[in-house]
Amino acid sequence: MVIEMEKEKLCPRCMRQIQEIHRMSICPYCRWDLRNNVTKPHQLRPYTMLGEREKRYVVGCVIGEGSFGITYVAFDTKLEMKVAIKEFYPRKYAVRSGTKVEFKSSQNASMEALREETIKEARSLAKLDALEGVVEVKEYFRDNNTLYIVMEYIEGVTLLDYLRQNDGKIQTLTPEEAKQMMRPIIESLIQIHDQGMIHRDISPDNIMVLSNGRLKLIDFGTAKGMEEEDQLALGKNGYAPPEQFDKNGKQGAWTDVYALAATYYYCIMGIRPPISTQRLINDTLIKPSQKGVSIRSSEEDALLVALCPNSNQRFQNMRAIYNAFYNQMDVVPTAKPAKNIKWIVVVAIAAVACLTVGLGVFGGSKDAPPDDLRNTPTQQAEPVPELPTTQPSTTEGKEPGLESLFKEWETAIRKRDYDNVIDEIVKCAKNFEEDEMQTAQELLEKAVEGWQNQYKTEVNRLVTSKEYNKALDMSDQASGEMIIMKNLISEAGFDTGYMEEEIFDNQYHSIIEEYKGYLQQNGDLYAQNCNDEYINEMFAMADQYISGEEYNQIKENVYTTLVWIQASKYMEENTEPQIAIEYINKYVEKTNYNCLIIEYLDVYREQYRKQNNLPSMSAEVLHVSNGYILENSNTAMLMDADLAHLTQYELYLAAFEIYARHGRLFSDDAVTNYFSRYGWYYGTIKPQEFDESDLNEFEKKNVRLIVQYQQSRGYR
Repeated sequence: MVIEMEKEKLCPRCMRQIQEIHRMSICPYCRWDLRNNVTKPHQLRPYTMLGEREKRYVVGCVIGEGSFGITYVAFDTKLEMKVAIKEFYPRKYAVRSGTKVEFKSSQNASMEALREETIKEARSLAKLDALEGVVEVKEYFRDNNTLYIVMEYIEGVTLLDYLRQNDGKIQTLTPEEAKQMMRPIIESLIQIHDQGMIHRDISPDNIMVLSNGRLKLIDFGTAKGMEEEDQLALGKNGYAPPEQFDKNGKQGAWTDVYALAATYYYCIMGIRPPISTQRLINDTLIKPSQKGVSIRSSEEDALLVALCPNSNQRFQNMRAIYNAFYNQMDVVPTAKPAKNIKWIVVVAIAAVACLTVGLGVFGGSKDAPPDDLRNTPTQQAEPVPELPTTQPSTTEGKEPGLESLFKEWETAIRKRDYDNVIDEIVKCAKNFEEDEMQTAQELLEKAVEGWQNQYKTEVNRLVTSKEYNKALDMSDQASGEMIIMKNLISEAGFDTGYMEEEIFDNQYHSIIEEYKGYLQQNGDLYAQNCNDEYINEMFAMADQYISGEEYNQIKENVYTTLVWIQASKYMEENTEPQIAIEYINKYVEKTNYNCLIIEYLDVYREQYRKQNNLPSMSAEVLHVSNGYILENSNTAMLMDADLAHLTQYELYLAAFEIYARHGRLFSDDAVTNYFSRYGWYYGTIKPQEFDESDLNEFEKKNVRLIVQYQQSRGYR
C-alpha cells in the first residue's frame, strides 16, 4: 500500500520534515520505512501529540526503554527542534489505556509518590543550567496521567560502542586520554551531588560520545536523592558497588564514585572490574600497571581507592577524584558524611602545583578546575588502610644469575603463580641474550598455557554448576586479559604465535549455546508447573547475555507453554473470566501473540461478555476482496489505516485469516466454517500441531499489529 503523506510530515525516526509525497513511503533522509510504525501496546504511537497546556511535542520512535520509563525522539513544534522525551512508565505497575497511563490500584499511592520524586529530580536537574558533561533537562510536564521530561537530543554513539568500533574489538584509551574524556562528566557530577542527587547507573553504555568527541552522561532513570531511605536495590555487574546490590545498603556520592572509576578502568584496560560483591570475598582486581598500562603511580593509587568495594574506605565524593587526577594531590578518603551534612572537602596531604591539562583527542577540556575546587584547604587527614599490593616479586631483595632466575620461574609455574612469572619475564626481556630469550620464551609459553588452563578450568566448573552468568563474565574477562597480555608479550619481543585470542571467545559462544539448552529445558519444566515468577527471573538474567532469533524463539516457546497450561487450568477450575483475561494479557506479547493463546483470550472474552450481559460481536462481514478481508496481509506490512474501516468481527477474522492461509484449523468452529466458504482454504492442521514458524515476517508483524489494534480498542 502506498501512503499518501501530507506535506510537511515528520519522519518518526529522524524527525525531519518531508516536503513532498515519496512514492515508496521511504524517508529520503534516514531511509526509514514510514509504514513501519508498529509499537508495543505500552508505547505511545508515532505522531501522538504531547503537552500540558499546548500540544507542542510530536512523538516519534522509541529510542530507549527501562523498568521505569520509555524515551522517545520527538519534535518541539514551538522551537522547531528535535528533542528526547522520557515518559514515566513503570512497566511493572502501569498499563496504558489509549494514551492514558493507569497504575494498579494497590500501587497507586506509591507510584504517585515516586512520580512526585521524579518531578523533584527533574526540577533540580533543570536548574543546573546546561552542564557540559550531562544531558540537559529542558522542562517537564504532566499529560496522560503521567510525567514527561524533555531533554536535549544527543547525536552520537555510546562510549561502549565507541570503544568497540574496531571490528567489535575493544580499543583501549591511554590514562591521559581517559582523564580528558572523563573531566566534564566529573565536573558535572560534582554539581549534581551538591544538589543532593546521585546517578546510580554510570557505565560506558550510559555515556554518549558526540560527533565532536565530547561526552555526556545520560539516563537519570535510576537517579535518587542522597537522603532517600527507601532506595531500590539494583546494580550493573562490574560497574555497581556492593551497596547497590543490598536493599539496605547506604548509597551516596561514593556510589557514583565507584561506577565512574569502574568506567575509567574499562576505558584503559578493556575489561570490566570483577563483580564488586565477589571482590568483598576474594578481590581479583588487576592493577593497570600489572598489565603494562602507563599510568602515574599516584593516579593508580587514587583509582584503587575509588574502586574499593568497602564504601567506608572509598573516596566519598567526586572532588577527591578531581583533585587526584587534575590537581595531582595525594588524597585519602574521609569518613562518610553524616545525614543532612554537606560534603566534606577531601583532604590534601601535600598540595602540589595544579597540573595544566592540554587538549586531548576528545577536544578542548577546561584548563582549570571549577572555582570551588581551586583553593581547597589542606586539612588533617584521617588514617586510611594501606592500598592492596600484588605479591612480592620472586626476585625481590636479590640479583640472582639468569640460571637461578629461570629456576625460580619454573618453580613458580609449578606453584601456579602464572601471572607473576609472565609479568617478570616481560619486564626482564630487554636484558636477555638471544639464547636466553629462547629459554624465557619456553617458560613464557608454559606460564601462558597454565594461566589459560586455570581460567578454562574455573569457567568449566561454573558451567557444570549451572552458574552460566558467572561463567560468561569470567570468560569475557579472560578474553580481555588475553588481548592485553598478548600485546605486552609481543612488545617485549617474544613470539605470540601460540596464543589464540579467540579461545575464550569460542568458549563464550559454547557457554551461550549450552545456556540456551538449559533455558529451554528448565523453562519447559517450570512452565509445566506454571511457575511464572521463576521463568521471569530466569529470562531477565539471561537477557543480559543472550539475544538473537533462536533465543527469542526459546522465550516464546516457554511463555506459550506457560500461558497455555495456566489458561487450561483456569478453564478446568471455572476461574472468573476477568482473572484469566488479565493473566493472558500479561504474557501474550511474550508469546509473540501465538494463535493458541489468542484463541484462549477470545474464549474468556466471550465468557466475560455473557457473564456481564454485554452484546456479542455482530457476525456481519462487509469488506472482502477476492475472498480475503486483508488480501495483502502475507506480502506487505500493514498499518493502522488498513484496519480502521473494519468492524470488530472483521478484525477478529483478519488475525485468523493469516493462519488460515497455512491450513490451520480453529478452536472456534464458526471461524473454520467461515474460511471454508472460500476455495483457497484447506484446513488440515490441528491448532496444537501448527508450527508458528511457518509464518513469514510480514505475517508475524501483521498478526501483532492486528491484535495490538484490537487491544487498543478493548476488543481483546
